[in-house]
Amino acid sequence: MLADDDEIAPAKTGLKRYPFLFLVDISGSTGDQPDPDIHHINTSLANIMDLLRKPTPSSELAKQIDKVDVCIVSYSDDVHDVMPWKEAEKIPASLPLLVPMGGTSTAKAFEYALNRIADRLTFYNTKKLGFGMPHIIHFTDGAINDAKPGDAKWNAIKSRLSQVDGRTNSEKRIATMINFISPKGCSKDFVEVDGRKMSGIELLSELTGAQSIYEMGKEQTTFEGFVKLITVLITKITHNFRTQDAVDEAAKAIKDGKTKLRNVGKG
Repeated sequence: MLADDDEIAPAKTGLKRYPFLFLVDISGSTGDQPDPDIHHINTSLANIMDLLRKPTPSSELAKQIDKVDVCIVSYSDDVHDVMPWKEAEKIPASLPLLVPMGGTSTAKAFEYALNRIADRLTFYNTKKLGFGMPHIIHFTDGAINDAKPGDAKWNAIKSRLSQVDGRTNSEKRIATMINFISPKGCSKDFVEVDGRKMSGIELLSELTGAQSIYEMGKEQTTFEGFVKLITVLITKITHNFRTQDAVDEAAKAIKDGKTKLRNVGKG
């Protein structure tokens, strides 16, 4: 595992920390031609990191950015740290391009992501730092292939996620997960699961909750809107909105901007 930042600048030790983990599916299907999704994922991730590292000076995000910590994790058959935990201003000017390979071990990736969040919260507690709700922002293009509804691995990770995200008890929410389905993942063929035909979106919705699922379009204006959604989301959360309010406010901001982002988990 790559080393996390183990210090917070003295000027920031009185600020509540907001950890955001970006979890990225780099399975082989993200490289499917034509117009591979991995290119859109790399571009979006780079743009988001640029805005987090150096937000527009007059923006609301710029007023909050010194509270934000970021980690990037990628997965296919295995799970890897792309960038360990860092304060947003310390994000490198460039990140390695993600390359598609292997399968879609989403259950393993979720378990790893939750553990990386736990690492950061342990760090905060050790340093006696206050913190807000952790968020996992997940990019994926397709169906989970290391677990299926009803098997032991599926039940274990669903149980842990439902405890963490507050589905079992909203007063005990520990973290929030938001899933963005990449362009081809939005229209993938159905997969057979014990006689049931399910899309990747339906599988993910069943595992993490329908309200957590969003689509990413591939038109340029949509991707610009997608990047804006992430930054609006982070700004709203660091203003201490309740978590779902922050997500709803961010989605509304994108829709008001006349982009084509669509929340597929509601109505």
